[in-house]
Amino acid sequence: METRKSKTVAVLISAILTIIIVGSMIILDEVDTAFKAFLNSITGHHWVTKGVFTAVLFPLFSVIFYLSFQFESVRKALQAENVWGWSIRLVIVTVFFFLSNLINYIIHFYAV
Repeated sequence: METRKSKTVAVLISAILTIIIVGSMIILDEVDTAFKAFLNSITGHHWVTKGVFTAVLFPLFSVIFYLSFQFESVRKALQAENVWGWSIRLVIVTVFFFLSNLINYIIHFYAV
């Protein structure tokens, strides 16, 4: 049985996955010029490409988890009622990628 909590958890998990993917892209494009050129080739600018990825991935993951939470086994496996736990995970992932990018930019700034 689907609840409001499981809908919230579907969105939280989607946010976590989107942050991991886009955050990794940000770090990778700063250390690998070939990857940055690849991102530029998709939309013309690497930040626009990351924005497009974000705009596509977040709703896509939200729908996938929303639909998959209709199955009790998936709901139990992913703790679909644990809003607090998934909120904490979201904060941890966000802080991790914020600090990783900050450190990356500081190293890049002082290396030049």
